[in-house]
Amino acid sequence: MPDPLMKIGQLAKRAKVSHRTIHYYENIGLIAPVRREGGVASTLRGGGL
Repeated sequence: MPDPLMKIGQLAKRAKVSHRTIHYYENIGLIAPVRREGGVASTLRGGGL
């Protein structure tokens, strides 16, 4: 079964970090965004948290 998709804010809340931390992780390649909607919201695979 594939991992559910979630928005950055949802992932940040679940991981107990800020959304800026999630963006930082994207920038350094630690996590990869799945989809961006209008350059505003990212949807990421959130499995494993």
